[in-house]
Amino acid sequence: MKNAYIIIPALDPEEKLVSYIKELLDADFSDIIVVDDGSSPEHKPVFDQIKEKYDCTIITHSHNMGKGRALKNAFEHFLRLPSVGEFEGVICVDCDGQHTVNDVCKVYDELCKGENELILGSRNFDLGNTPKKSIAGNKSVRLLFKLLCGLDLNDTQTGLRGIPTSLLPEYKNLKGERYEYEMNMLILSAHKKIPVKEIPIETVYIDENKGSHYRPFADSVRIAALIFKALFARR
Repeated sequence: MKNAYIIIPALDPEEKLVSYIKELLDADFSDIIVVDDGSSPEHKPVFDQIKEKYDCTIITHSHNMGKGRALKNAFEHFLRLPSVGEFEGVICVDCDGQHTVNDVCKVYDELCKGENELILGSRNFDLGNTPKKSIAGNKSVRLLFKLLCGLDLNDTQTGLRGIPTSLLPEYKNLKGERYEYEMNMLILSAHKKIPVKEIPIETVYIDENKGSHYRPFADSVRIAALIFKALFARR
């Protein structure tokens, strides 16, 4: 049994989430929190299957509150566990199957080293299998983040993250209810000198990433504005 909680924020997931959770359980990740972030009625059977088949914690939002809020609510639930001190931390994964279980295990292995650092599963966008709509947004945000925050990261928008228990109280109090929350974690890490370690992972896109709720242009603009605001707020 691996002593880290898996956190999966989910909005309108496909049935493959059920089999993905089984793969995680088979890899000895026995503690899983799934956040139903206001999914539409036609996707509710996916969560019903998870409840029936597996012993997972499901947090349900009555309406869509955003990925940032889903993550923060899961962090809050984890930190309130009586047994929280027994766990290395949490591993955040996306619900669309883009994070292989093998890569989740890589992040877990790094988390267990106890280095008190934020761990990122880093994709390689130069391999040729990245949808064009995702390349420009990722690379432009990466460059802007490096110029303004001084931290050179290959993948600033990865959803695969390992977070030690000791860092969660600070991260869970950050602003940001949607995708910008994940960038806020990196901005805080840069300014507080919290080590950030990238672990190379597979770059997996399913059906040209059609299942993603990330909007390359709109969300990249939102994230860029956030970086500028954070920079000047500290001057």
